[in-house]
Amino acid sequence: MNSRQGIMIFRQFFDPKTKRLSYLFADPATRIAAVVDPMLATVDSMLETIAGLDLSLQYILVTCIHLDHDHAALALKAVTDGRVVLHERAPGV
Repeated sequence: MNSRQGIMIFRQFFDPKTKRLSYLFADPATRIAAVVDPMLATVDSMLETIAGLDLSLQYILVTCIHLDHDHAALALKAVTDGRVVLHERAPGV
């Protein structure tokens, strides 16, 4: 098994101010990544991790509507190829 195969890449990010978690998942073979519920406080750390692991952020998943998630999703979208994904019934969609 080479370094591009194997166990899924997973990182957890914690925002101590809001006490909320965000997650990064990636396929070690394709390097395609997704983040779940990014927070503004963790965007820089997420981007550093994505770059450090040579990942391609393709999906930005928002599971609940909060301004911090929305702004973080847009911040990530602005500097990556990521597509923001949320439920079709989410407010504003």
